[in-house]
Amino acid sequence: MTVEDIRTAYYTKPFQPFVVRLTDGRKFRVRERHNLGIAPSGKMIGIATATDVFVDINIDDIAALELKKAKRQKPNA
Repeated sequence: MTVEDIRTAYYTKPFQPFVVRLTDGRKFRVRERHNLGIAPSGKMIGIATATDVFVDINIDDIAALELKKAKRQKPNA
């Protein structure tokens, strides 16, 4: 996982919530863009959880991003 992968998810418009899965199995949901911070060095991110706890994460500890697929809109018929 690279910081560019994180930035791609961060800057997607419109923003789509995603989950950061760590190598130790923990998962953190990024519900809104302002719940994620990326260090200028690109080596750390911070996620504000639903319980208002801020978790610092080393980029090397991220196994994957779980992105939700955009919902398809049904055509008007």
